[in-house]
Amino acid sequence: MELLTNLNSGIMGQKPFILLSPITISHSPERFSPSTGVIATGTNATLSFQLRRGYMTPESQLEIQYSEDGGGAWSTIKIFKGNNDNNRDFGFTSQAVDLPLTKNYIIVRFLLHRPESTTGVFNITDNPNTPVGVFIDDIEFTDCEWLQSLSLTSLAKNSDFAPLDNVTGGGPLEVGSNYILKVRPRIGNVWMPFGQSLEVIPAEVIDAENYQQWALTYYPSIGGFNDDYDQDGLPNGIEHILNLNPMNAADAEAALSTTINNSQLQISHPVIGGNQIEAECSFTLEAGSWEAIPVTISEDGIATASVDLSAANGKCFIRWRATEL
Repeated sequence: MELLTNLNSGIMGQKPFILLSPITISHSPERFSPSTGVIATGTNATLSFQLRRGYMTPESQLEIQYSEDGGGAWSTIKIFKGNNDNNRDFGFTSQAVDLPLTKNYIIVRFLLHRPESTTGVFNITDNPNTPVGVFIDDIEFTDCEWLQSLSLTSLAKNSDFAPLDNVTGGGPLEVGSNYILKVRPRIGNVWMPFGQSLEVIPAEVIDAENYQQWALTYYPSIGGFNDDYDQDGLPNGIEHILNLNPMNAADAEAALSTTINNSQLQISHPVIGGNQIEAECSFTLEAGSWEAIPVTISEDGIATASVDLSAANGKCFIRWRATEL
């Protein structure tokens, strides 16, 4: 898991960057990434820079590329081709390219290479005193936010969720600040691309009775109030009110266990929202046979639902219901 946060944009320096082919393998690429983190692009996002082409050969080309999955796949925004063999630019020219407005955060790179279907590059090995390659200067991003990597955390292969706390956050979390979580798997010794990002904004206080806050804070992948993520027979909303783990089917048994006390069939469990828990009973399990039954809440937060077995005719079924506030 990688954790990111906002960072100011822009690259300044006293000397230009240079991309060149260091060896004679003519399709060997040279790369340069103008960002230390990922970028959130706005509607009018642009990348501007100063460009000067040295000796490149016509077959060589500079590509500006972006990736939405952390470098797994790259898309080309613009291509600058080389000059004739004996020509080069004698000064810098201003360039600007539009960056895509995407649903994911992106990284950007400059790539100097020669397509494998062509031949010929000038490399620094054979031309140590010649201005070969591409010179890039004054790189600026407009209408973009940069996100800096704060920490990397390894997750166990059987993890149900990724925690965001003082440890995984690299220090105390700042209330109201934006944090971005990204997760990627490793298969064998190969790291796969990052999945879709999740934006998190820490709050001072979490309303324990609010399902949306609870789900987004602790279990962002489980779905809605009436969904049953772990398929244990208890909807997420009921697991929330009963303070269970909606990603662990094993904890449902205690919430569904019944007892008989003075001819009363009872079901009990601690709750965090006494005004949200209800119960029903049925003697037949037929559609329309479920009836509401009283639920009492003790001073220590134990909800108990009871049914008089004298009218049960030997069978009685009881279940929890919940109301989303």
